[in-house]
Amino acid sequence: MLCWLALLLISIIETTCDQTWTTLRGELQRLHIGVFTGPAGTFHQRTEITTAQRDILAKLDLTAPPKIVELTPSPTA
Repeated sequence: MLCWLALLLISIIETTCDQTWTTLRGELQRLHIGVFTGPAGTFHQRTEITTAQRDILAKLDLTAPPKIVELTPSPTA
Protein backbone atom coordinates (compact mmCIF):
# COMPACT_ATOMS: atom_id res chain seq x y z
CA MET A 1 0.00 0.00 0.00
CA LEU A 2 2.83 2.39 0.88
CA CYS A 3 4.57 1.83 -2.48
CA TRP A 4 1.31 2.51 -4.32
CA LEU A 5 0.83 5.78 -2.41
CA ALA A 6 4.43 6.83 -3.19
CA LEU A 7 3.87 6.12 -6.89
CA LEU A 8 0.63 8.10 -6.83
CA LEU A 9 2.35 11.04 -5.15
CA ILE A 10 5.18 10.98 -7.71
CA SER A 11 2.65 10.91 -10.54
CA ILE A 12 0.76 13.90 -9.11
CA ILE A 13 3.99 15.86 -8.65
CA GLU A 14 5.17 15.10 -12.22
CA THR A 15 1.81 16.14 -13.67
CA THR A 16 1.64 19.33 -11.62
CA CYS A 17 5.20 20.42 -12.44
CA ASP A 18 5.36 19.14 -16.06
CA GLN A 19 8.77 17.55 -15.34
CA THR A 20 10.03 14.06 -14.65
CA TRP A 21 10.48 12.83 -11.10
CA THR A 22 14.22 12.35 -11.73
CA THR A 23 14.60 16.01 -12.71
CA LEU A 24 12.50 17.29 -9.81
CA ARG A 25 14.23 15.10 -7.24
CA GLY A 26 17.66 16.08 -8.53
CA GLU A 27 16.84 19.76 -8.22
CA LEU A 28 15.33 19.48 -4.74
CA GLN A 29 18.17 17.29 -3.45
CA ARG A 30 20.48 20.27 -3.89
CA LEU A 31 18.72 21.88 -0.92
CA HIS A 32 20.79 21.21 2.24
CA ILE A 33 21.11 22.28 5.86
CA GLY A 34 24.50 23.32 7.17
CA VAL A 35 25.49 23.31 10.83
CA PHE A 36 27.61 26.26 11.95
CA THR A 37 29.21 26.60 15.36
CA GLY A 38 30.87 29.67 16.81
CA PRO A 39 31.52 31.34 20.16
CA ALA A 40 27.90 32.48 20.42
CA GLY A 41 26.45 29.01 19.78
CA THR A 42 25.28 26.73 16.98
CA PHE A 43 22.77 27.28 14.22
CA HIS A 44 21.35 25.22 11.37
CA GLN A 45 20.83 27.13 8.12
CA ARG A 46 19.51 25.94 4.76
CA THR A 47 21.17 26.75 1.48
CA GLU A 48 19.74 29.47 -0.73
CA ILE A 49 16.73 28.37 -2.73
CA THR A 50 17.36 28.49 -6.47
CA THR A 51 14.84 29.84 -8.95
CA ALA A 52 14.11 26.30 -10.15
CA GLN A 53 13.50 25.11 -6.59
CA ARG A 54 11.27 28.11 -5.89
CA ASP A 55 9.25 27.36 -9.04
CA ILE A 56 8.78 23.72 -8.02
CA LEU A 57 7.64 24.68 -4.53
CA ALA A 58 5.25 27.30 -5.94
CA LYS A 59 3.69 24.85 -8.41
CA LEU A 60 3.15 22.37 -5.57
CA ASP A 61 1.74 25.14 -3.34
CA LEU A 62 4.41 24.50 -0.69
CA THR A 63 6.13 27.12 1.42
CA ALA A 64 9.91 27.21 1.41
CA PRO A 65 11.63 25.92 4.55
CA PRO A 66 12.85 28.65 6.89
CA LYS A 67 16.35 30.04 6.34
CA ILE A 68 17.39 29.40 9.96
CA VAL A 69 16.10 26.05 11.16
CA GLU A 70 17.52 25.91 14.67
CA LEU A 71 19.47 28.20 17.01
CA THR A 72 21.27 26.97 20.10
CA PRO A 73 23.15 29.57 22.16
CA SER A 74 26.38 28.47 23.79
CA PRO A 75 26.11 27.84 27.55
CA THR A 76 28.57 30.67 28.24
CA ALA A 77 26.87 33.29 26.01
